[in-house]
Amino acid sequence: MRKKKYAFKSAKRSNGNSKKDLERFNTQIINLHKQNKTQEALALTQQALKSFPNDLILLKNTGAFAGRIGAAIKLAKEKAERLAQENALKAAKDIALAKEKALKEKQIQEVNKP
Repeated sequence: MRKKKYAFKSAKRSNGNSKKDLERFNTQIINLHKQNKTQEALALTQQALKSFPNDLILLKNTGAFAGRIGAAIKLAKEKAERLAQENALKAAKDIALAKEKALKEKQIQEVNKP
């Protein structure tokens, strides 16, 4: 039975990249991920995939990073919507209080008229 060939071996034959190139990409990607630079890690992973299109780790990481970015965008949108609603409620309360204050001032002025 024949052993499976790793992605970097087939990539090396097709475009001249080596296992060391793949290891360098992976090291940089991991460092970016540890620094919470997910977008940069995704961009570098996509760049690495151009050289190593069959590498399962790179393919998996691409999906994981894209998912994290998508989740972060979703959370940011939800937070923005929640803040907008809170600000709208606060503005409505402020308007109601201002109208109430103006009405009281008008009543006081009417009472104080000679």
